[in-house]
Amino acid sequence: MTMMTQCRLKNRAGGVIDAWIESRGAIVGQWVEIKGFDDLYEVVETHTELPAEVVYENERNFKTHRKATDV
Repeated sequence: MTMMTQCRLKNRAGGVIDAWIESRGAIVGQWVEIKGFDDLYEVVETHTELPAEVVYENERNFKTHRKATDV
């Protein structure tokens, strides 16, 4: 089973993103390549770890979150 870790990543220009990456690459200080981005990113922080299936099942939940939380 592939595990994914939520990480804060920083590129060479100083831009910061949060992304789920495979746990094998989620080591603070390691440089990783993110599919769909042209630059390399350094792992700055690591957070939650979940199975890849769970991450992929929930990756678009943010699109309907507001409908469920607005009063």
